[in-house]
Amino acid sequence: MVVAIALTAFACVQRVSFPFLATAAWAAGLACLWLAASTRPRRETAITRSAVGPALPHTVERLLLAIILLVAIAFRFAMLDTVPALLVNDEAMFVRETSWRPGTESYFGEDLVQAWPPGWFPYLFGVGWNGFASFSYFLHWLPVTVLGFSNWSLRCGSAFIGVLGVVGVYVWARRWWGPVVGLCAAFALSLNTEHLFWSRIALNNIDVALLAACALAALAWVIDSRRPEAWVALGVALGAGFYTYHSAKLHLPLVVVVLFMLGATRRYSFSRRDVGGVLTAMLAVALTVAPLIPDIISYWPHWYVQNTNPLQSGAIRAAIHSGDVNWLRAYVYGNTILSTRPMRLAPVMSTLIAIGMVTAIWKWRDPRYLTALIWTAVVFVLGSMTTGWRSARLIGLTPVVSVMAAFAIGHAYAITQRQSRWLSRGASVVGAILFVALLYEAFWVEFVWRAQFRSETFGVCQVIERTTLPATFVVIGRFTPDSLPPAEMLPVCAFPPDVRRRFVNVTDLADLPALVDGHEVVAFVFPDGRHELNRLRQMYPEAAVEPFTLNGPDFYAGAMPGLYYLGARRRGSVTFHVVRLRSEGPAPRFFPPTEVCNWCPGWFGLSVMPARRGSNRN
Repeated sequence: MVVAIALTAFACVQRVSFPFLATAAWAAGLACLWLAASTRPRRETAITRSAVGPALPHTVERLLLAIILLVAIAFRFAMLDTVPALLVNDEAMFVRETSWRPGTESYFGEDLVQAWPPGWFPYLFGVGWNGFASFSYFLHWLPVTVLGFSNWSLRCGSAFIGVLGVVGVYVWARRWWGPVVGLCAAFALSLNTEHLFWSRIALNNIDVALLAACALAALAWVIDSRRPEAWVALGVALGAGFYTYHSAKLHLPLVVVVLFMLGATRRYSFSRRDVGGVLTAMLAVALTVAPLIPDIISYWPHWYVQNTNPLQSGAIRAAIHSGDVNWLRAYVYGNTILSTRPMRLAPVMSTLIAIGMVTAIWKWRDPRYLTALIWTAVVFVLGSMTTGWRSARLIGLTPVVSVMAAFAIGHAYAITQRQSRWLSRGASVVGAILFVALLYEAFWVEFVWRAQFRSETFGVCQVIERTTLPATFVVIGRFTPDSLPPAEMLPVCAFPPDVRRRFVNVTDLADLPALVDGHEVVAFVFPDGRHELNRLRQMYPEAAVEPFTLNGPDFYAGAMPGLYYLGARRRGSVTFHVVRLRSEGPAPRFFPPTEVCNWCPGWFGLSVMPARRGSNRN
């Protein structure tokens, strides 16, 4: 342990001067702590939990796990560059703001869109954009440096972390409930539409689901075995939460609440030996977080505001002081009940989770089920009130709700196995139907319903990408207020800079002929400049005009055709027009007239029809 502390101290002191050596020393220090804990004598006897459902042959279990992982990989990596089509500005932060470098006088990092500079190693322990540690950016940006710039490489880091989360929930559920529930939980998480969504965009929110699964697996290991290395694993999993999205920082107090509740209800009998384990876990947390502490102190106002502002602590104090009960009631309602709505869970999965929740409440005296219930309740209350984006607040709940769904399947399977052969066979048929229904449901939500969504950002990026270079982009009017102007879209679209692209703002169409220089010329006509569209058509009668249409409600708002919302319809509003003024030759349409899945059926009567798009030639 002394060596671990010394290595971590070196990492803290030399993190700026020698970032690579500091990172290596930090990782080596955690490894030394693990080795020191694993060599300590073990006096505890491991607890054997009663499994839900029969034991499976190891070969069968491994084969089923491999199939589940293939499903998880397919749903997370397929069409990753185009589904979801919305490429938000936050995703680009993981390209542009990868690593904060001391001395730049900026919290938000070094622009690395070209390449990793030779001989340079990123500074991973700074406080970056939105208060996140630079390590969070690095994990998602690293594939871009290896695979090159594209939406796919930008997002594949999140997809990989999502697959690791499936493995984590399997490890946790298998330890406490046996292989049947473990496999069902992994399968449920692999098709959980909320987990799928965050696995397919280049943000660090999906890290929270992985760390939640790791923390729960380590907690189960601690409760069952009380081994010193289990305490170390728990501490590292909790400390790692400080390196990513804010809600992962809640795992530390959450585990404290779980252990307190288990002890208070006598579901966990503490002993003197646990004092050493708790101290070991605290040391593991401290060593994990230690390299971040200097920068957190240096930039405390920025870090503190980003981590506490969503709590609205000032408004809460003012409401309490003035006795404004109505405001407090609305705040609690808006941050608990309403926060559940963005959990985009489709009907079949929601039904299984509801049945599993009832099962967990029925068996609450068992510490395994009580832990799942406590985790769910605390995340709903604390997580929804103390972190930013509502849907992102609850991503740490996806491992638990997947285990809830596995309860429904596992207990039903165990009950039917004890009954007659015909009932068992009937249950197998129902299970096969359920398997297909979950596959179809996840496919429909992710690749049919969600694939229909488009944004102004996506449209501009698509035009820039499909325009033959060299090209001049003419901007008539202004982009929507919450979006970037087209000239600043290149980093957002994950395009490396290219001198053959030129952006020109035009306020007078009389200046336009001078810009048509024989290269590809494309005009963006935004709503406030749409009155110029007819004049543009008169000036260039051969021009191809294509509207860009938003064909659905914003899926970030949580409107999903699930149990609570079956009436989603596309808006069909045109947000801008693209006009090809001159081209060297015929070019394909920017916006094809058909959507991703024209042949897919609707869901519960919800029509899936493509928005009308195409070229209008005058």
